[in-house]
Amino acid sequence: MRKNLFALYGVQVATLVLPLLSIPFLARVLGPSALGELAAIQSLFATLGFLIEYGFNFSATRQAAIHQHDRDKLTEILGNVLGAKILLSLLFLLISLAVYFFVPVFRSHPTLFWLGFVGALAQGFNLMWFYQGIEKMSLAATVDILCKSAYIALLFLFVRSPQDLTLVIGFQSAAFILSLVVNAFRSRQYSNSLSLSLSGSLEALKDGRSMFLFRGMTLFYTTANSALLRLYVPASTVAYYANAERLTNVGFSAFSPLTQVFFPRLSYLVHHDLEEAKKLFRKCFYIIIPLSVASAIVGYILAPFAINLIFGEMYVQSISLFRILLFNIPIISVSSLFGLQWLVPNGMQAKFNRAIGLSAIVNIASVIFLVPVFKATGMAYTVVFCESIIALMVVFAVLRSKDSPFGNPLRRQIRI
Repeated sequence: MRKNLFALYGVQVATLVLPLLSIPFLARVLGPSALGELAAIQSLFATLGFLIEYGFNFSATRQAAIHQHDRDKLTEILGNVLGAKILLSLLFLLISLAVYFFVPVFRSHPTLFWLGFVGALAQGFNLMWFYQGIEKMSLAATVDILCKSAYIALLFLFVRSPQDLTLVIGFQSAAFILSLVVNAFRSRQYSNSLSLSLSGSLEALKDGRSMFLFRGMTLFYTTANSALLRLYVPASTVAYYANAERLTNVGFSAFSPLTQVFFPRLSYLVHHDLEEAKKLFRKCFYIIIPLSVASAIVGYILAPFAINLIFGEMYVQSISLFRILLFNIPIISVSSLFGLQWLVPNGMQAKFNRAIGLSAIVNIASVIFLVPVFKATGMAYTVVFCESIIALMVVFAVLRSKDSPFGNPLRRQIRI
């Protein structure tokens, strides 16, 4: 677990912190308008990419964790997930075409749009879920870090003006493709020859269905925010919001590898030693919650300094948005811990999905009625409110369950 934890922190650095090394450069070279267009395209395809991911990062990771010592079963899981992703990529293409032809703000930069499409396709097929499940993250993470480090280096070498915006997306897509190819080649040492079947692919889709709903609804009010905001505001306003969102995600990354590395182990222990799983969950709780609260407090205090240092004086409007979004760090940590780390491994996805579903409905209403009026500020408050709904519902569900890791205080009170 320690090796996987260090590996996942490396992936977090490559995914969130390394890009922050380039953001001061890009913010100044591209300017607010081009940076906003970049954020909108990245947001759009990070959201649409969930069609290929489909929630396999949870459902297939859990299956790989349970059968991590059975090579034949791992081969079957890997083949079924690959076949399912091929089917889902066709749907991904159709929806991308619909967005391109019917949403003018995204059709205005065709090269940018389709480079984003290619990168999202490659990222959708990545095998991090497999290595996380079998708890062999070290080399896979190293490959991912090296590819993303090369992407950052290329930005500094070749991007010189707003006209080089397509290079930014192009280099990012190339990094995703290279990481996929190398890690796919390495997966052969943990599996036999793959065979694809329609029945196996459909079975994988069935297994991941509940987590697909969770991922889809979650991404709609998180990752999709910049793309949705672009429908109502100029690209420069999207840049202000996206900057605040990026910094918030960096704060969240301080502890998210902990939840990722605990997930396969908890999935295993729930099926083999429930009491040990409860102890591990409590340990995770006492580590993650204080970290998340401390991260939010430090971020709130340093917000003006951080925004000016990283993005420059042109982006001063990001400060207030960043301070609003910081509330999400402890809120999301609670919902992720109680939802993904306990409800999902214990087969109670339906309760988690109900919380996500209600939050998604609230988000849709807010995007329709509040965001057009209050713009980026309305989007920020909407996200915090939606995350709060989920956190309250999943905590209540866990404490009410008969296998709660903290006992059953709510059940005792109700009986009295």
